[in-house]
Amino acid sequence: VENGLYISPSGINKSWFDTFIFPKKDVITYNQGVYAVAALVANRLKLERNSTVVKKAIDGYRRLLHPSGRLQFSRDIPYRAEDALAGEFLALRIFEESFLSDNVVQETFAALPPSLFGKRVVAKEDGSFLDPQEFSRSYRPGDYQNGAVWPMFEAVARATAELHGLKHNFISWQTCKF
Repeated sequence: VENGLYISPSGINKSWFDTFIFPKKDVITYNQGVYAVAALVANRLKLERNSTVVKKAIDGYRRLLHPSGRLQFSRDIPYRAEDALAGEFLALRIFEESFLSDNVVQETFAALPPSLFGKRVVAKEDGSFLDPQEFSRSYRPGDYQNGAVWPMFEAVARATAELHGLKHNFISWQTCKF
């Protein structure tokens, strides 16, 4: 951690998105969001008494914005990513605290490109598929982590957007308790 940012080294296996090759060290938005929640947990459990650690971690998460107002995949990679909202979801569900504004969450969710079966888990800045060479093995568009639908991440992103005011249109959300 440097100045509240959870720095991941270059290479593969740096987050759940384990087959993606990070060309250099970076701040991965998913990891930063989870780190901010972990810092809050440590503070609440009195394992970390310095509240500045929590504030810097949350601020680091908030700073991972694309110029359009949405969260991006990482500090250095402007891709669109469902997993970017995981930290916010955990903060809301565990602590009923919000790290992000309604606008950032809704912009992040709205920017997720659709596929035939839902929203794609990660896409380039323009909404297209990633280059197969960005992975540890060549994944064609729509295959595995290259733009496929990951229902758990879509559910987390959708629920987070709904907790930030997005109107839901799925019957299953009306009866589901998180």
